[in-house]
Amino acid sequence: MKYTRTAAIAALGVAAALSLTACGGDDSGKENSGKSSSSSSASSSGSSEDSKTGNSASGSDDTEARAAKNGAGQDAEGAKFCAKSGLSMTAADEGPDEKSGNVVVTMTNTTGGTCSVTGFPTVRLTDADHTTSAPLKRDDNQPRIAVLKPNEKAVFNISFDKAKGGEPSDSDPVDLQVTPPHGKGFVKLHWPAGAIKGMSNATALVHPVHANP
Repeated sequence: MKYTRTAAIAALGVAAALSLTACGGDDSGKENSGKSSSSSSASSSGSSEDSKTGNSASGSDDTEARAAKNGAGQDAEGAKFCAKSGLSMTAADEGPDEKSGNVVVTMTNTTGGTCSVTGFPTVRLTDADHTTSAPLKRDDNQPRIAVLKPNEKAVFNISFDKAKGGEPSDSDPVDLQVTPPHGKGFVKLHWPAGAIKGMSNATALVHPVHANP
């Protein structure tokens, strides 16, 4: 009988201890939950500030990009560069002798306004086998201001060493592709001269545009 009472009292003591432990766990959970919520709020606030900062930087970059783009559309004199759609082009063979080749490309301003062709055009040659060269090299001359009023003309030269043609080491162009200085796209013209000695993009030279006297 004494043993039963003692066991019962012990059981009540264990139950009470367990109850207190459970209560302590709940309080701890509430406290941790509060800290977690606070940390989450701070993190959210920080992310919001980062987002604002990032948007501000992006806006600044966009503004600078637009400014750079607008600046690149004009020459040193402030004239807008001519687009390929506003130029009429022709190519003529004006080689001075049997060894020296010289193709002259003439560009005419067909718009109703003034535009610039100052600088170097980008020129590629297409051979009879339909392969197109890399852009031809530019010479070391400094570009001259070439601003065209409506119907005015400008020219540039392509110089090269002539070849007899038919040799694997020669280039045998049939067409040339001309992109105006600082322009986009190209105008396709018939190549008016003969074969070029060596690889065209290694031996032919493009000279800067100058106003036609």
